[in-house]
Amino acid sequence: QKHSMTSQTRRRQSINRRRRLRKQRNRKIIIVAVFIACVGIWYWSRYKANLEKQTIDEEDQKRLFEEQRFRELMEEQEKLKREAAEKEAKLAAFKKKQEQEKMKMEKERIEKKREIERKKVEAQKAKKEKAERTKIEAEKAKLEAEKKKMEELRVAEEARLAAELEEIRKIARLAQEEAEKMAKEAAELKAKIEAEERARLKKIEEEKEAKLAEERRILAEEQRMLAEEKRKHEEKLAEEKRIREKKKAEEKRQAEIKAEQNRRKNAELLNQRNLEQANNLLIAQGAVPDFVVNDKKCNFWDALFHNCQTNYTDFDKLLEEKRNLVAEDVHIREEEAILRFFGGFSEAQ
Repeated sequence: QKHSMTSQTRRRQSINRRRRLRKQRNRKIIIVAVFIACVGIWYWSRYKANLEKQTIDEEDQKRLFEEQRFRELMEEQEKLKREAAEKEAKLAAFKKKQEQEKMKMEKERIEKKREIERKKVEAQKAKKEKAERTKIEAEKAKLEAEKKKMEELRVAEEARLAAELEEIRKIARLAQEEAEKMAKEAAELKAKIEAEERARLKKIEEEKEAKLAEERRILAEEQRMLAEEKRKHEEKLAEEKRIREKKKAEEKRQAEIKAEQNRRKNAELLNQRNLEQANNLLIAQGAVPDFVVNDKKCNFWDALFHNCQTNYTDFDKLLEEKRNLVAEDVHIREEEAILRFFGGFSEAQ
């Protein structure tokens, strides 16, 4: 029986060891799966962040391109304005130069006229008055022709300068209109870009708020489920504890009943054996003599009424062995219950 109990204990230990190894392997598999899931979530978040960053960079490049184009248009407009101002300055300088030349020619004409008059006076003083008069008339005709020619040149130059000025003004007006149009288009484009940017930011904020609301809802649902599972687990543990206590009490009561039955049975067997020994002794000797057991004198009546110390000693040893076996069985059952209850936890936990 002792050998059987040892083999059962070893078998239980091997079963518990296999269970413990299986649970450890399952825990490792779960940990590896959770780690792989976390790495996948981390890579997915990095991919989403890079994608959003790339989209923002493309929009920034587009906005920078539009701003560069607007600056180039403004620079071109400023260049056209500078060219128009330079042409106007050249025209003013040309007019000033023409006025100076006109004054110079007038001054020369006056000087020539004075010279002619002086010559005329000198000719009048001389005797060749007729020749001088003819010469003066010729000079006058020549001056008139030169004056007429200069007037025609002046009119032609003024017409050409007026045409150039009109063309310059037309170019400046077209440049101004083009600049205003470009400024208007740039303002509209800037307003459109700002509106799109505000709409995009608003959409991103709405998506973030919706995502946060969904995450809060999922978290609340998970917390509720965890609370429900915890409550069920506590109820299950309480029920298992109550069942274990009930089973333990029942096993204890059965062990006590079995021990009492074994004690009574052993006592009856001992009494029957002592009676048979005494009867055999009487039959063999034909009397009721005294006999010595373990240096103590015992007669038939002592053996009959269990007064012999030897019989008491054997009975006490047998009863002690039975009690030890029952206690060992109860201890093994308690260890099995404890291992069964704490089987899902490691030694450190």
